[in-house]
Amino acid sequence: LIGAMQREDETIQTNALAALGKIASNYPDAAESIVDELIPLLESGTKRVRNNAVGLLADLAQEHPDVVIEYADQIAARLDDTNIQARVNASIALQRAGKVDPAAIRAQQEKLEVTLQDPSPEVRANVCTLIGNASVSVPVEELEDVKENDLDETVREQAAWAISQLR
Repeated sequence: LIGAMQREDETIQTNALAALGKIASNYPDAAESIVDELIPLLESGTKRVRNNAVGLLADLAQEHPDVVIEYADQIAARLDDTNIQARVNASIALQRAGKVDPAAIRAQQEKLEVTLQDPSPEVRANVCTLIGNASVSVPVEELEDVKENDLDETVREQAAWAISQLR
């Protein structure tokens, strides 16, 4: 599967990543060693490949956050992906991996601040959680605006929680 993941054919890559994701969900230790091979796929021109790669990183971060957090910059770059699911998966991967190294999340401050305006409420809520968990220095006024004006209740709740963590 690892060889198939690195092939040129996008369909084969996508399917290999999906299969590896199934394996990693049940046996995360078996997939820990492939993190280095996943990172280049985050830049794939195929949205399904990017999505599956960052989704697999999110799965791996559940059990191996210390391995995944080393790639916080590359994962955070997916927060502005054109594919909504890739953005959701990136925010989940950062949440899970950021628990072992909040400083790596704080280093993403500018990206997180911009992502508070993401079209996806799930991404916005996850980013609020990231900000609160890692004590990211975003202007509290921006979080207050999200808390007061966001159309999604979960996002408003997470923004309020993030504010409470920053004060």
